[in-house]
Amino acid sequence: MKIKLTRRTKLTRRTVLRSSKIGVGVAVGLPILEAMFDSDRAYAQYTTQEQNLLSLYLPNGIIEDRWFPKYTNKTTLNLAGSALEEFANKGLEGDISLYRGLTNACGIDTPSIGNIHVRAIASWLSGHALPDVRVPNQNTSIDFLLTRKYSTAHRHPVNLSANIEHNSLIARIEHYRFLNALSWDDNNQYNPPTTNLRRIYNQLFSLDTAASNTKSELELTSSVLDYIKQDAEQLKNQLGQEDRDTIEQYFGNLRDVERSVKEQLNQVNQCTPDISSEQMPALEPGIRNRAIETHAKAAAKLTALAFQCNLVSAVNYAFGGEQSNADYAELGIKRRFHDVVSDSSGSKKDAIAIDKFHADLAANFLYELKNTPHGEGSLLDNTAMIFGSGLGNAAKHETNNIAMLVAGKMGEWKHGRYHQVDGVNHRYLINSIKRELNIQYSNSFGSEVVDIQ
Repeated sequence: MKIKLTRRTKLTRRTVLRSSKIGVGVAVGLPILEAMFDSDRAYAQYTTQEQNLLSLYLPNGIIEDRWFPKYTNKTTLNLAGSALEEFANKGLEGDISLYRGLTNACGIDTPSIGNIHVRAIASWLSGHALPDVRVPNQNTSIDFLLTRKYSTAHRHPVNLSANIEHNSLIARIEHYRFLNALSWDDNNQYNPPTTNLRRIYNQLFSLDTAASNTKSELELTSSVLDYIKQDAEQLKNQLGQEDRDTIEQYFGNLRDVERSVKEQLNQVNQCTPDISSEQMPALEPGIRNRAIETHAKAAAKLTALAFQCNLVSAVNYAFGGEQSNADYAELGIKRRFHDVVSDSSGSKKDAIAIDKFHADLAANFLYELKNTPHGEGSLLDNTAMIFGSGLGNAAKHETNNIAMLVAGKMGEWKHGRYHQVDGVNHRYLINSIKRELNIQYSNSFGSEVVDIQ
């Protein structure tokens, strides 16, 4: 069904462009436009009404003395020489706050039994320790809490991972699947991640199918935009110049995502699982990702588009599951990831390189948010971002001195800050984010919060 507009017609925020090609049903959401609001003031204030959350997770811990900057104070961040240097290179140091010295809740709350890697990731977004990894019974994570707040308009959180692969040792462990358990719903069940960006892309932006063979017609070699060109041109003719400019940038970004996802799929199709599907539990077959940079950059584009179109309110992206033995040959590293970080007697060179690699990609996520228009500002004006790890020193399997970076606009949070908070439960940071996002999860957190000024 085509969109019919007059100069005085008001669009709804759920307006989509649909193809008129016979036999193919494609619907594409739109970014926020002035024509969706009754007044300029309503349009300007929209970005403060609903909040997004992006969570970026680092598996296998960090090299603390290289991840955090050496020379800084509370109000002046000097990221030079640290793993986080790319944030400064992209002009983002004023958009982030660092919290050094936090201890994962799983290292403080008692009891907490079982594999430390599982406990580390399972507690990261909930702020509560998983009591026993053999009997998953976790508190709802903050991504689901935010999604529940907007439950009438949003789907479940989108849970992505750069790498879900299982070696033969992990496959023999009953609870191995919880090494990816970052996101937990209201029923104490974890939200499994996917590495398949194409599937998520099609779910978000290709909403309808007219026949069983439609999927084959929607290959990424043919842009979705070609199917909706006529409706897009009709819409642009009814909009003001600012909205037309926004639409043009939006569709340009959409094509960038399609190209990026196609490139990643070509890379993944050349990979093979470490073990056959018959040897693995029927959860989700693992394929080792040998092109993590390509995958993460495509995911950053996809995240920005999903937020821009108001399709989701929470996205999680893990650079891998805990105890991951990902391949970083693209960095010239020959050893597997977990082997690198677990070698307490070896050189830190490879681990430091992996830390910086992940941080560079996290900076790219934040850069995409800051440079994607939304209302009269950018997506960063109503998006909070968390980036960090559930473990500190992975070689020693320590839960203290974990990595935690907070970014984006939320409540009264001031950025460009460095906070030394030795021994503080990381739940206090999660509580503070809940409070500033106005998630009604607790009547009062009392003193169990961190300094956000």
